[in-house]
Amino acid sequence: MVDLGRSRGADGLGDNPWLSLLAMFPGGLVIIPPFFSIYNGVQRMKRAQEITVGTVTMNGWIVLGLYAGSAIVGVAGLIVPGYIQDEMNKAWRTLERPGV
Repeated sequence: MVDLGRSRGADGLGDNPWLSLLAMFPGGLVIIPPFFSIYNGVQRMKRAQEITVGTVTMNGWIVLGLYAGSAIVGVAGLIVPGYIQDEMNKAWRTLERPGV
């Protein structure tokens, strides 16, 4: 997404993916940083959809609900990566079309 932002001259797509990785580990040991990383990641993905597709279909509340549900039913957490990837694919498919 950083490269997409640079190529389109758009803000809000992040500038250093290593910070997200550090938020997950070792930041995950502190518990709070991964939640900020997930929140910021969802915001970046929504911005990428806005830039490429023109509309935002990703819903951060669904991501939150699935993560909260995974605390009760562990399987719900397995759905989150698939949902996020499906939403990002919408942005990437737009870039594959010529003339966009």
